[in-house]
Amino acid sequence: MGISRYYSNHTARVCVTCRQLKPWDEFYKHPTGSNGHQAQCKDCFRIKYDGADKPRAKVTPKGRECSKCGEYKLWDQFYHRTREGKKCTETACKACTLANTRRNKLLRVYGLTIETYAAMLEEQNHVCAICHQPETAKAPAGHTIPLAVDHDHTSGNVRALLCRRCNTSIGKFNDDPKLLQSALDYLTYRSNSN
Repeated sequence: MGISRYYSNHTARVCVTCRQLKPWDEFYKHPTGSNGHQAQCKDCFRIKYDGADKPRAKVTPKGRECSKCGEYKLWDQFYHRTREGKKCTETACKACTLANTRRNKLLRVYGLTIETYAAMLEEQNHVCAICHQPETAKAPAGHTIPLAVDHDHTSGNVRALLCRRCNTSIGKFNDDPKLLQSALDYLTYRSNSN
């Protein structure tokens, strides 16, 4: 039986990448790591982060360089978090963090790449597939939210891009065409009877 990938003792541990038993001085120090060290050996860390020797990001009392887009931005353009009782600031700016979060959600939830979403948006002329209006709903930060990805909740198949109002409306009708038709009949009947 081989050594566990998490094996460690007073003098050595197994690297989680190359799975080799190496002495502790072959691992970079890390405050939250096992025995105060990273789980990856220095050699594997250097391979993974090739180019990590590049110049550090510009950081000043007023702001810093974003680790994703490389632009210098003021501190209020970065998310601030508290981890293990210590205040820290994300290295990516808010715009890059939001874009990355959106990209990951589209792929994870709907199986769409950001390029596929952009192509759908272009095909729909940047408007909702139902009301043919651009999105008007705002996020708490004040920017207009992107059109929602409408999908079949049974099969998971993506249908089109909808504004928040239309997307939640058909959701309240349980995506049921008969129920929507009944609502249409009701509105038509009530409109004509007045």
